[in-house]
Amino acid sequence: NIKIDFIFSFTDFERNAIENSIIKEFKNTQIHFCSAADLIIFKIFAGRELDIFDVKNIFLRSRC
Repeated sequence: NIKIDFIFSFTDFERNAIENSIIKEFKNTQIHFCSAADLIIFKIFAGRELDIFDVKNIFLRSRC
């Protein structure tokens, strides 16, 4: 199972996150991924306990 979040830009930050996305190709389809730095900001803004846990792991893995 894979969980996917879609971003519909309503703020300047969201528009910038989409513009700064990292494009990966998967089975002849281009998929845009949020940068680690932008993902950390999204998670901090959400502020749930699991998001804060995720931020620590993202930071450790990406060294951003």
